[in-house]
Amino acid sequence: MRSKTLLVSNIFATVWTGIMLCSNIAFLAKGGAQYFVWSNYANGFLNELLGSLEELQIFMTLINVLSVFVGLHTFLFVLATIFGWIGYICKGAGFALSAAILYLIGTLLCPIFILSGLPIIILGFVGQACQRKLNRINKNTVAIV
Repeated sequence: MRSKTLLVSNIFATVWTGIMLCSNIAFLAKGGAQYFVWSNYANGFLNELLGSLEELQIFMTLINVLSVFVGLHTFLFVLATIFGWIGYICKGAGFALSAAILYLIGTLLCPIFILSGLPIIILGFVGQACQRKLNRINKNTVAIV
């Protein structure tokens, strides 16, 4: 048997990973952080807010650092989603545990996504525990027969 909680965790993670991949690809396709900052600067919003070019460069650096953390978050969630589906298909509690740990690390790297990552983390760990329990039950049942 397979854990239904692990299935729900994988579905949520797949949806969230798809959203993050689409937003990252759209962000990079438009030119990344430089496009974001310069388009806002041209509109005058940042010009009034920041004032000088040095402050604009600091702001651009912060945006670039944030985009690196969002990229790491997305990469870890993609990897964890792959591990989660392998764990679900192969009934492997070890893959499910690896996926849950990667979900946790990815969310800790970019804590602005805690509201979307926390349910996936909780369901991942609970799904791993349920899968491990189901594997033990099936192992004992097969040994008795």
